[in-house]
Amino acid sequence: MDIFSAGCIIAEIFQDGKDPLFSYADLLAFVEGKAPNLSNIPDGYREMIQSMIKRCPNDRPTAKDLLYSDIFPASFQGFLFQKMSAYKDRDKHRLKGTRGDDVIRRLKTDIKDFLSKLSRETLVIPLNMILSAIRSCDFHQSWFDGFDILVQMSTKLDPTIVLERIMPTLLKFTRENDSRLRAASLTALHEIILNLDITGLSEQVCEQNAEYLLKVKKL
Repeated sequence: MDIFSAGCIIAEIFQDGKDPLFSYADLLAFVEGKAPNLSNIPDGYREMIQSMIKRCPNDRPTAKDLLYSDIFPASFQGFLFQKMSAYKDRDKHRLKGTRGDDVIRRLKTDIKDFLSKLSRETLVIPLNMILSAIRSCDFHQSWFDGFDILVQMSTKLDPTIVLERIMPTLLKFTRENDSRLRAASLTALHEIILNLDITGLSEQVCEQNAEYLLKVKKL
């Protein structure tokens, strides 16, 4: 992905994906030199996005420039960057059909470091990795280890993330034909719910995720 595209995606994230950064008319205006409207994006992020979508590619920052800017937590530059780079390097040597299993095997070793050194905000990055890996496993032990990692992460993550990202993933496994996967996913869901603190969540968030809680209760 190039810097311009990344800037567009970050801008659309702040808009909750409701509107693209450029409509066709906006794109034509941009070619003529008119910048898009970024007034609804917070300070700091707005300046970063503006630099990423400059018309001339040579005027845009590099990925390294962005990594070492003040906009990202310090952990992005050190611990997290080194850890994620190690996973990327392993991709080059990974055998077809074992990607999910390999990632989970590595995460099983790294999870304590992630939990102790990352904030709940930055922990979402390895969460995305485990959620992706768990969908492409070949071996039961990898799924079981993946469920255990999700349980551990749920104690550190924001409850909204747990409700919206982790629980739907585990619920899908409760419908598997394999009884071992069903049992393991139900056990993980039970542990997560027992430790989930929803007292600080808004009524709207609770209502939006009531469906998952009711499904788990029925199971």
